Amino acid sequence: MTTPATGPILLVGDAILDRWLRGHYDRISREAPTPVLRIDRIDETLGGAANVAKNLADLGYDVLFPYQIGDDPAGERLGQLLQNNGIRAHGVRQANSTVVASRLLASGSQVMRFDRDNGYWTSPVHMRAAIADMAEIWRPPAAIVVSDYSRGTMIPEVRDMVRELADKLDIPMFVDTRDLLQYQRPTVLKCNEHEAAAAMPQVKLRKQLRGMAEQTAASQVVITLGGHGAACFDRIRNEEAYADPPTLHRVCDVAGAGDTFMAALVDAYMGGYDLHRAVQRANVAAGLVVAKPGTASVSRAELELAWIDSQGSAAKVVGRAEFSQIAKWCRDMGQSVVLTNGCFDLLHPGHIASLQWAAKQGRKLLVAVNDDASTAALKGPGRPIVPGNIRAAQLAQLEYVAAVHLFSETEVTDVVKAVQPDILVKGAEYRGKDVPGADFVAYHGGDVRFAPMFGGYHTTAIATKLEQAKP
Repeated sequence: MTTPATGPILLVGDAILDRWLRGHYDRISREAPTPVLRIDRIDETLGGAANVAKNLADLGYDVLFPYQIGDDPAGERLGQLLQNNGIRAHGVRQANSTVVASRLLASGSQVMRFDRDNGYWTSPVHMRAAIADMAEIWRPPAAIVVSDYSRGTMIPEVRDMVRELADKLDIPMFVDTRDLLQYQRPTVLKCNEHEAAAAMPQVKLRKQLRGMAEQTAASQVVITLGGHGAACFDRIRNEEAYADPPTLHRVCDVAGAGDTFMAALVDAYMGGYDLHRAVQRANVAAGLVVAKPGTASVSRAELELAWIDSQGSAAKVVGRAEFSQIAKWCRDMGQSVVLTNGCFDLLHPGHIASLQWAAKQGRKLLVAVNDDASTAALKGPGRPIVPGNIRAAQLAQLEYVAAVHLFSETEVTDVVKAVQPDILVKGAEYRGKDVPGADFVAYHGGDVRFAPMFGGYHTTAIATKLEQAKP
């Protein structure tokens, strides 16, 4: 898990207005042998560096974004979208038109993209002033992020200023650029495989990583490989690593995936992850966003829950604070939270059936497990038969269990209060009895439900048979 840095992120780069014209084929034109696309809806979203800003903001960061726009309606719309997304933006108006990337979609499939771009901006003076002002007016930034789409913002004077500012404040600088060899001493230099091939043609991936690090003095280099994951090189440690892509259930739209990757990479780095793990998290974020239509982003809750899922069953066994946080993330995503608890000693088919029933009561099932001391207090001498860490690991291996927590209290009330579940599930044998935490759940609008007994299985009976079977 990561938490946003205490200071804001200063983002510099090319703001683009992404426009999506969605429609369906209506007929063949009488003017030419081409289909007529009837437009049903037009969506406008933040693109380019502005999309990186939105992704960082959605992960919980305070973003400072000086950017260039034209004196036109597209520039006004871009500024409005930035404001609506809570980004502290300062638009520098120039003579050229705002960059607009428009896409035509027929029945959900992109058939054409056309860009409006009148070339490079004319003067760096006002842009440099905007960067300096934003860095001074607000709290000193914790990091600088450059999103260079080669649309004229990051001319040499601006690049030099950003580098000098990072040196002055002694903060990391992350660079995502097509002009790979134009930046010096970035903390992390990121590009995609096509940009790497253009900068260093006829050179294999391993030499591209090392060559870019040597020529730019970058501490770390990351090359994204589309559906094949990403490769990275840590020049300080002289270590290479490769991260496989996450399992993608569907790909809806790849637009903006690189922006999400960059934002998640910055987030992971600021959260203390090493380069390889940071790239893995960024891959997970990109995998989430390509399943969404248009230029999209991921929330903190989406990323953290997907990251836990990607790390295997061991990552599901968590402490009290994480258990509570996972429940909150689920609620943030509009997912109902189910909590059940028990000792789950000698896990048997009755346990499994009850857990499956509980999982169907809501969207996410969290399981609280009595630790060894509280199990012994409840069940008596000789219990548990299976140590708590193994019981928790067994439960975490169940696909429909989102998280597992070992707790020490003989009653689960404190855990219920920490999770604040929408639904609390107990076995049918507790019907009519005082269920710990039930009053709290009801007071907060939740529900207590009782799982049917399945198959007559009972841990005590199984344990007795095992004891009797001993020679």
